[in-house]
Amino acid sequence: MGKKFQDTRAQEVALEKTLLVCQNKKAGLKVQVTELEKSLYQHRSRNSAVELKASLSKIKKLIGKERLNKIQQNMLESQKVVMNQLLKLLAGANDKGKKPNN
Repeated sequence: MGKKFQDTRAQEVALEKTLLVCQNKKAGLKVQVTELEKSLYQHRSRNSAVELKASLSKIKKLIGKERLNKIQQNMLESQKVVMNQLLKLLAGANDKGKKPNN
């Protein structure tokens, strides 16, 4: 019986060592998972920041284009007003240059 007891005890010790190794690996994996989760969160935060900056840039460009279009419209309207005034002046000058028909 002594030999059987020793064999059983040796198996128990081997299993305890294996259990400790597995527990250590599990703890190490938990640490890695935590680090990867932090890294993922940081990358998502960075990606969100980059996307927000890109969106802001697009918005600024659109606002700039809208302002430019508004300025161009105002210029065209001003040109029309000036042209109409010039035409009226020219028409008035032509009328003054004509002699009345008697």
